[in-house]
Amino acid sequence: MLDLRAIDHWLSSNGTPSIATTTLTAIRARANLLEHYPRIGRTGPGDSRILRVRRTPYLLFYRIAADRIEILRIRHDREGWQA
Repeated sequence: MLDLRAIDHWLSSNGTPSIATTTLTAIRARANLLEHYPRIGRTGPGDSRILRVRRTPYLLFYRIAADRIEILRIRHDREGWQA
């Protein structure tokens, strides 16, 4: 996913490769949790839901489809995504 690559690139480029690894691991773990608890996130715009990635400033935007969970975006909570 492009968002994961962009987050990894930004964190790694700014001299924090260990934080990049920790952050990406946390994002993947949170996304995997959705397989068992798809409604854990709060409602978001349209038919999306939002799940905060613990110990990070990132949010998972996702949608519950008939037979899967679709991760729509991964955004920093300070990015003006609500506008």
